[in-house]
Amino acid sequence: MTNHQRGSTLVEALVGVLLLSLGLLGALRMQSWVRLNGDVAQQRTEAVRLAQQDLEQARGFTDEASFQAIAHQRNEAALTTTTLTLHRTVSADPALKNSLVTVSWQDRSGSRQTIQLHSSLNGLSPVYSAALALPSQDMTLSPRRHLPAGARRLSEGRSVLKPSPRSNVAWIVNDATGELSAECSVPATLAARDITEADLTRCTELTARLLRGYIRFSVGPVPDAQHPNDAPLALTLTPAAARCETESMRHADERYLAYTCLLPLGATEPLRIVPEGWAFGATATTYKACRYAHANPSAPHNYLVIRGDAACPGPQPQHNGVSVATVQHQP
Repeated sequence: MTNHQRGSTLVEALVGVLLLSLGLLGALRMQSWVRLNGDVAQQRTEAVRLAQQDLEQARGFTDEASFQAIAHQRNEAALTTTTLTLHRTVSADPALKNSLVTVSWQDRSGSRQTIQLHSSLNGLSPVYSAALALPSQDMTLSPRRHLPAGARRLSEGRSVLKPSPRSNVAWIVNDATGELSAECSVPATLAARDITEADLTRCTELTARLLRGYIRFSVGPVPDAQHPNDAPLALTLTPAAARCETESMRHADERYLAYTCLLPLGATEPLRIVPEGWAFGATATTYKACRYAHANPSAPHNYLVIRGDAACPGPQPQHNGVSVATVQHQP
């Protein structure tokens, strides 16, 4: 081998070593860059978490005092690679606080990194935030009415009611309108609260409204509209289309007749009391029917039977918050 050839081989070896060195240097720099960006990504994720946590804690105020206590704040959180510093600045507006949360840190290369989150906090009572949990509605729901006393819900939109505990019929109530939609046969011994769909037989559809109330009796020389507790007289109710049932009630010193009627829609004939063994008139041996006056036309229709020669009690102090004024109804 000549000296020229040996020289060429040496140059090639040096070039190879140079290229290898450059490759290793590039690989080292690439590894350093990857580690730096990996650290920064991890640090940024933790910084965002801390900022969000601080904002959520500020939103968690429970009353006016804790809302006004939201103010500037500085915290630090140590990571394995750096330390995160959180600064919160809050505007002084008493009704709306603008909060700016800044988290800063120094990365592996010595550069300063920063993230910022901004939010506005309203001083509205936290109780109203519960509305956010309500599911959206895609339809308008009809208003739900209160069930009549003694009624039992059968299924969605339907309830059942017996006109009296010993009745062998049951009425189906439309919960949306409050009207009666059907009349069915049921065992007389079955209470309304125990009726199921299987107990309803021979049902007839109808459209009617429910009419309920009581008839009290005060047959002394001076009738008492507040405490009318005389023994009830035998009677029935008309018109026949009303299909009424009555029940004699006695609670402690109270005595009266409770009635429940099915009144077909469109019926114009007023409800009338029909005496059995006694009569209406204007003498001390006959009787008169007075109606308790209500401002609300949908209120129960309640009546007071007094002596025929007495006048229906007029306006008096309210009893248990209810007016006891009466007007003459029959004859």
